[in-house]
Amino acid sequence: MSKEYVIIGKENYKTESVVTGGDSISFSLSDMEIAVAVKKFKTVTELSISGDDLKPYGIYSNLNFNAALVDDNGLVTVIYHIMQSVDKRLSELEKTQIEQDEAIAEIIGGELDAE
Repeated sequence: MSKEYVIIGKENYKTESVVTGGDSISFSLSDMEIAVAVKKFKTVTELSISGDDLKPYGIYSNLNFNAALVDDNGLVTVIYHIMQSVDKRLSELEKTQIEQDEAIAEIIGGELDAE
């Protein structure tokens, strides 16, 4: 039985399963601890899926790390949300607002009360 691989940059990871939805993708790994998975995959925004030949047949971009879970058998599942154009615009607006709030706080000499 052939396996699927997740390819991120020049690295590839043999998966136990890959599941895609309209706005999500997840994959499960049996040979990685959850803390390592979070560190490795939290900043990923693009990945590819391939078979044993390591030739991508699915390319996913605009990813936002959602969660990493571990089951009783140690199987780690990494879940991403695939951001749509509205999600990307909202994310950019939130970043801009934070930058503006920080600049205003610096100008008036106060501390920013982050919530």
